Amino acid sequence: MWPKWNKIKRWSELAEHLLTLKDLIELLLALGLGRVVRNLLVTRIAPMWLMPIWLLSTALILWFIGWIAPKFKRSGIKPEVWCEAAAQKDMSKMRQRIVDIKWEVNRCLGASDPYIDFNVTFLNASVFNLSSPTIEGKAKFGNDPVLGIPELTKPFPVPRGEKVWMQIRQHLSSNMANKIQELINARRDGQVAASLDFSEIKINFNAEFLGHQQKGFAWVGPERVPVVNPD
Repeated sequence: MWPKWNKIKRWSELAEHLLTLKDLIELLLALGLGRVVRNLLVTRIAPMWLMPIWLLSTALILWFIGWIAPKFKRSGIKPEVWCEAAAQKDMSKMRQRIVDIKWEVNRCLGASDPYIDFNVTFLNASVFNLSSPTIEGKAKFGNDPVLGIPELTKPFPVPRGEKVWMQIRQHLSSNMANKIQELINARRDGQVAASLDFSEIKINFNAEFLGHQQKGFAWVGPERVPVVNPD
């Protein structure tokens, strides 16, 4: 008795791995429909062919359920519906779709008109083409607002799926430039680098998708932007 029980148990465990609940339902449905086909032919053909016809009908119905029906379902989805859904999803998650992946710094602090250039590489992982970038807002050094207004000296469109760099030029007063240079000179190994706060700076884009203008998107800068390149 026990060997038989173990054998049944092994077969049931194998069935659990091979058949999901969805597969079982589809199998039972196919068997039922196959039996309907068999009953329709019971008075028209010899009894010896009823079982093969039942099995063949079941197999054809299973094939239709598992292979053909999903294709009909997918073909019923209109492309414009899918595109609109993708656009709405990306617009709701643009903070994750447009990423500043690299910052490079070029300083000119000793000039009569001191400034720092930040070359920012953006990755556009959205479905939108981003165009007409404009910048607004002011940076801060510590708690002090920077007097100079940031400029986009190299603004480019950011096509979907591509990386593009832009140059943000931040002008400084001579006094602030001197303070920043002093911090850079006094920096020791392991010490946090001097930085500017860009959290109130925005780069505004027009978002375009399949030739249609969408509402604009504003990238907001980080709170801490080092004024020296990584060691």
